Amino acid sequence: MKIILLLLLLAPFAVLSYAENSPDYTEAKLEWSQYNYGIINGTGTAKIILTDLDAPNLPNYIDTVTVFVYSDSFPDGIDLELYETGKNSGIFERTFSLSETRSAPSILQVMEGDTAIVTYFDDTLPLDHKFSEIHLMETTLIGLTGPPLERVLASNARIVNLDGNQIFSPVIDEQILLVPDIVSQENNPQKFVWLAQTIDSQNKIQSLSWINGTINPQSSFSPSTSWIPQDTGEYRTVFFVWESLDNPTALSPPVEMEFTVVTQRPVVYSQPFGYSDDAKKYDIDPIYIENPNTGEMVLDIDSMQQVLEIFKSCESDSSQERMANPQRYTNDTHVILNLDCKWRPIGEYLGAENEN
Repeated sequence: MKIILLLLLLAPFAVLSYAENSPDYTEAKLEWSQYNYGIINGTGTAKIILTDLDAPNLPNYIDTVTVFVYSDSFPDGIDLELYETGKNSGIFERTFSLSETRSAPSILQVMEGDTAIVTYFDDTLPLDHKFSEIHLMETTLIGLTGPPLERVLASNARIVNLDGNQIFSPVIDEQILLVPDIVSQENNPQKFVWLAQTIDSQNKIQSLSWINGTINPQSSFSPSTSWIPQDTGEYRTVFFVWESLDNPTALSPPVEMEFTVVTQRPVVYSQPFGYSDDAKKYDIDPIYIENPNTGEMVLDIDSMQQVLEIFKSCESDSSQERMANPQRYTNDTHVILNLDCKWRPIGEYLGAENEN
């Protein structure tokens, strides 16, 4: 499980040492060699691997770097030296001991079911990186199985606008909400932290936010974070649910979605031509969009998906549920409400409103 947290976010009052970035630098990679490590007769071993091609080194010598390792049972942690695998390789490794009874240099105290965490500060970053120092953090579980992962399940990642309509291709400088659904599978209140991280096609963090709190047993809600894209391109948002920032034990598998930010939302047209199978089922006029490069009218899949989501709600939700959670989608020519579940030309809908 991997997340890159900014030092400023984890420690708002910390002083950052702004090292000078360089085009020759790369971002370090930190990892455990396994997802979990077993304990037998009170002891075990674990292995950490760090790739940092820009770590300070002495040419023609085997160098070392220091990471910080801690666990639920020993939050004070230990400093651990990793050794370079070869001269100037930039890859550092260390296999160290786990013990249920004590911590010492190169020994970390753990118990079955613990999360072990390793952290590393990388202050040699590429010239175009947004920050001068990042805090890398990796976790692993102690035990052959670990605790159940889906205790607070995240699902249904989506983008909505401020009117609550789902969108698939956000526009630059337009505020959007990044939303999943969170469902507690527990029979007791569960403390949690929910994180949303959006990265671009160069794996640079564009947005990072979180919410912490307590979710009631067998309950659900839909947290959201606001974001205004500044550039077009391909993006990916990953949602995490952890026990806390200090103890990033996963309560759910990460949930992610990919999307494209565009320059402007194109004009949408409806034409009585070229039904898809779903459109035939629901008797929907397909929605078309003009290709700005060729002028050709092509099927607007994003808008069709939004329409179909409303019709599927009509099919699965009771009238009381639709009244409690009304949905509406409007384009330049048509409007749909899940209250009456009909796809109407916008003039017809406005005429009906005026009659009422």
